[in-house]
Amino acid sequence: QLEPTQIVKIFILEPPDVTLKAGSVSIAQLIVFEVFATNKATRPLFTLGIEASSEGQFYTKGNKLFLNLKGISSNRIHLMNSATGLFSPELMGSVINQILFAVLLPDQNGLLRDGISLPIFKNFGYDEIKVIPIEGALCITPSLF
Repeated sequence: QLEPTQIVKIFILEPPDVTLKAGSVSIAQLIVFEVFATNKATRPLFTLGIEASSEGQFYTKGNKLFLNLKGISSNRIHLMNSATGLFSPELMGSVINQILFAVLLPDQNGLLRDGISLPIFKNFGYDEIKVIPIEGALCITPSLF
């Protein structure tokens, strides 16, 4: 359990890897998880590297495309460095998953909330579009009904 003055920093090393399959979207990402002893500490007590995955869902509103992440879980956790000595980070798996779900997931969904405008459909007179994930691509079509 974190004390009130302990700080956790979570950041993504590189853009997530999005995999599209028929009817589904999965997102893989590399996360750095740093735990600091106090809010004044400049070096972390330890740093973890986390390979995490999420399932996503594309949806549309009007002529905008949105992605909503529906959960996140760590697939692999490894110790990158530690000022407290070696330990098995897998023992922290459930706590890390709870933190990722409570902190990182809402933050990422917040970044995606504005969606992507697809004005070409509106230019052709369609007010609504629909999106269907297929193997390796998104099929975006006018919604005729």
